[in-house]
Amino acid sequence: MNLKLPENAENQDSTDCFFRNQLFVKCLIFEDYIQIKNVLTSPQTADQPMSITITNMQINVFKSGKTKSWKLTTFTGNDEIDQVSEGLSFDFKCDYPCYTCVGDATECKSCNDYDSGTYMILFQNKCYLNCPDGTYEESFQCKPCNSRCKTCGNSNAQWCTSCNVDSEFPFLDGSTCAEECSFGKFGNLANGKCEPCQKPCETCVGDAGTCLSCFQTAEEKFLGHSQCLTKCPARTVADVTKKSTICQDCSSNCADCIGTPTNCSACPSGLFLNMLDYTCVETCPADLTVMNVQTG
Repeated sequence: MNLKLPENAENQDSTDCFFRNQLFVKCLIFEDYIQIKNVLTSPQTADQPMSITITNMQINVFKSGKTKSWKLTTFTGNDEIDQVSEGLSFDFKCDYPCYTCVGDATECKSCNDYDSGTYMILFQNKCYLNCPDGTYEESFQCKPCNSRCKTCGNSNAQWCTSCNVDSEFPFLDGSTCAEECSFGKFGNLANGKCEPCQKPCETCVGDAGTCLSCFQTAEEKFLGHSQCLTKCPARTVADVTKKSTICQDCSSNCADCIGTPTNCSACPSGLFLNMLDYTCVETCPADLTVMNVQTG
């Protein structure tokens, strides 16, 4: 009996065949057909289907079903008895994309090559084109990433490529998922990444332009209203006693201040600036003269 192979089938060095439950029954593998000898020892009727199992053959058919591309010829000695190309059907032991399987036909032990020539990857008895989140590819297998990573790469479980934004470590800082970003970066919750602050911000929060501190070597070294400025805005001051460059609101008693928040340089309407201690008063102390000082 000869089984003619279609053009899309290719024998491998390890190709073998079985006839029913008989192992290696004089099965000869040729380039374009398989010859099975001495298997039909009694007449075969139409209601007695024959089953031939072929292993390790490269073929681009992946699903069970009828086929007209194969041809089965039976012989007695060298005399042809019959030739069949209708009614033949495939019945795969494993469901595509499994190449080999264990137990159930969908539980893969190894994977078929993808149509384009890209190898499929085995993970938890399933075949993937790309490893699922939380795993990385190594030697055509998916292996678990570090628990902090949502995804990882470079064939390295510790090399995070993205993070779970709702986890304890939501921000990707380099190749690490971190609780907080390193100095000079802010955590962008929109994409789960640590991104650099925008100069002249030295540090920032929420976005690149919301400053927490300023470069002290820059002209815009004063921090006021989350911005780096060349000087503090009106009604704010950087406390010189603390050598601070953070702009603080003036005391509520002052219309404006200088040096420190409580050191008034102007007063609200109806109050006078006491030049002795730079406070705002309702009346000048005894022996002091009201000067023509503009108040707020």
